[in-house]
Amino acid sequence: MVDSRCTAERAAALVSNLGDRLLHMQAAADKARRIGELLTQHERDALHTAANLHDIGYAPAVVRIGCHPLDGAWYGRAVGCERLAGPVAHYAVARFEAALRGYRAALVELLRGRSAVTDALAYCDQLTGSTSATISLKERAADIIPAMSLTKLSPMHPVRRCPT
Repeated sequence: MVDSRCTAERAAALVSNLGDRLLHMQAAADKARRIGELLTQHERDALHTAANLHDIGYAPAVVRIGCHPLDGAWYGRAVGCERLAGPVAHYAVARFEAALRGYRAALVELLRGRSAVTDALAYCDQLTGSTSATISLKERAADIIPAMSLTKLSPMHPVRRCPT
């Protein structure tokens, strides 16, 4: 049984006031459904949950420290979705952002391990634009800059320093 706080509906409620964030999360979840056929049932379920909630750390009600991968992972853990914590904390460049912000110890605390779920989540996120379109990695890097207001951030800001 999936905790109701780990569903797409709960994610939608939490991020509904964050512009295109919900569109991005829903499109990433749609990709997860499509590529999930390559995984075991357990991995498929974990990927789908993680994709639905991978950016939940941006939701004002979830923010603890202002680093969305960790805030989202801690949310997952707090509501009983432990399988969400590792992939959300470590997908794509999220782990680099957290480390650059000084949260390396928190990353270690959250289950990592090289997993098909974490890698598949990175694929789903990185090939999904901020408004839900399927895009290339190069386009995604360009898409993140205006979506995150990166042009306003110092070149030394952790998000600007993350590999893309």
